[in-house]
Amino acid sequence: MTLITCENTDCYFCDGRYCTASNVDLGEEGYCLSEADYTDVAPEYQNEYWIALQDDQGQACRKKIKGYKHLYKDLVLYTQYDVRDGIDEAGFTESITGMFAGMGADLDKHYEEIKKVIRELPPVMSLPIYKEKKRPIGFDVPDETGELPF
Repeated sequence: MTLITCENTDCYFCDGRYCTASNVDLGEEGYCLSEADYTDVAPEYQNEYWIALQDDQGQACRKKIKGYKHLYKDLVLYTQYDVRDGIDEAGFTESITGMFAGMGADLDKHYEEIKKVIRELPPVMSLPIYKEKKRPIGFDVPDETGELPF
């Protein structure tokens, strides 16, 4: 078996030194086409959760996404950040409200404030589901006002 060295630690198939992909495809200029972003593929990042956001009219709604589940004291938090090197630089979403809870390094400092927000805000599951507008793919397609997006 041929060993292929790999330095792309953001790739799921990189074990820190070698590529572990069963099949490696290279592009014309030698770039790896088999690359898979760690947070898109790793099983621990496939937990579904809801985030709260605003739709185009400014109304609160919810959207389902996938990420890493992290338990902190009695809070269930989720993140889409890569936390293999620690949680300090990761932004977390609180599971009951679907709101941003802060960066990992600040969770202890903001714990009581997060608990207060949970008591005051409605649960994310009580919000309507976000309906994304379907737009044709391409930068040269005008939006609903007839303007180009650039």
